[in-house]
Order: sequence, then structure tokens, then C-alpha cells
Amino acid sequence: MIFKCGYPGAWSQELLFIVIFSNFTRKSKTDTMYFFLKRTFPLFFLIAFSSFASDDFKPISVADITDKGTFRSESVYGLRSMNDGEHYTTSKQGRLILMYAYKTGEVTDTLFNIEKPEKAPFEHFSDYMFSPSEDLILFETDHEKIYRRSYRAEFYIYNRRQKTFHRLSEGGKQRLATFLPDGRKITFVRKNNLFHVDMDSGQEVQVTHDGKYNHIINGTTDGYMKKSLRSPKALPGPLTAKNWPIPL
Repeated sequence: MIFKCGYPGAWSQELLFIVIFSNFTRKSKTDTMYFFLKRTFPLFFLIAFSSFASDDFKPISVADITDKGTFRSESVYGLRSMNDGEHYTTSKQGRLILMYAYKTGEVTDTLFNIEKPEKAPFEHFSDYMFSPSEDLILFETDHEKIYRRSYRAEFYIYNRRQKTFHRLSEGGKQRLATFLPDGRKITFVRKNNLFHVDMDSGQEVQVTHDGKYNHIINGTTDGYMKKSLRSPKALPGPLTAKNWPIPL
């Protein structure tokens, strides 16, 4: 007996099933048919599914990626990876810093609580940064918007071991505060000039003196470059303990 199955449209393939029946009894023929269907049905289903899949396939164009957004990357924002490579931290409502395990996604520790062990000199923080050794945390708070992505803010340094807070600078709000690679100095911009603060001595040093509004900018970008680079930072680099302060 021959079974021939044709598929309409995209189902251009044909299946030929040949079953040879001997002079079996009526019961033997029924058993043979059951055995045949049991063995061939999975193959039939696989071929049918493949036909559908090939019919629905559409080539990917450059426009799908660059213009239409059909394919795009997804990212996780707001996390900081820890030095051990096994944990990361996130901020919770600008009052807590929680540490999670990459492996489980579960909270493993609370690294900072704005109420403990000593109340912080701010009610909440908008951003934070660990020093390279992770013994210090630089908190950003009290934003004052300037233009688009630009803003100035107050920064505080928290010593995790001593559990103490220190204001980064008393000379007015700062911009773009960040740790230098050695972790013992923090650089920032104020009034178009570069400064750095030594973490050991607390001494603040003004590195440039020629900054002038709408004329000379040190350490940051103007509106045009800020838009092009998508970043207000323009610190000279790479910054290391050896080439900082910058020779003038």
C-alpha cells in the first residue's frame, strides 16, 4: 500500500510511505498499521514544522538594525560590578546600596544605609562611585541643573572602614567628580577649572587657573561637543598617579 501526501502552497515536498502487507489476519493488519503510524508520525510532524519555518523565514536587512529597531540590544542600567567579579551593587531609592550575587541574583549584603551606622549629611543620593579599592564611596547629591546633561552637585566621601563622611570641597558645588586610578585623589571641575583633592591629607589643589565662562573650558565640553560625544567629560587621559597633576 502506498500513501502519498502533498502540501499546498509552500508545502512543495511530498512524503512517500510504503507499507507492504502480507497475508495477515485482520488483527495483524491493524497491529501493523498502528506500529507504522507510531514510528512515522514524529517524522511527519518534523517535516511539516520545517516547511512552516522555512516559509516564514525573512532575511535581515541593515535597516532592521539601524532604522526600524527590529533587532536591538538590551542592557541593565544602574549596577556597579565589584572587584571580586562575583557581585554587583545597585542603589535603592537613593538611600541604600545593596549587593547582589551574579550567580543567584539574590541580595547578599547591604553595603550602605543612609540611616546607619551614622546618619549621612544628606537625605538621599542621586549617584555613587566606589574607589578602586572599594574602601571609599563618593556620593553625589543636591543636583543643580545647568543645561541638558550638565549639572553641578555636592559630593561626599564615605569611608567604609571608619564609617565617616567628609564633604569633597567647601568652595562651592562641583562637576564631574571622579576617583583617579590610584584611589587616593579625586578630581573635579568648578568654574571651568580643574581641581583635585588628596584623600590622605584632605588638601585641595587647583590645577588650572585660566578657566573662563564661555571662553576657556577645562575638564568638560561645550554644548556642541557634549551633544556629539554624548558626555560632558573632557578630562585628559589616561589619568594615572604618575601624570597627575597635569604639567602646565
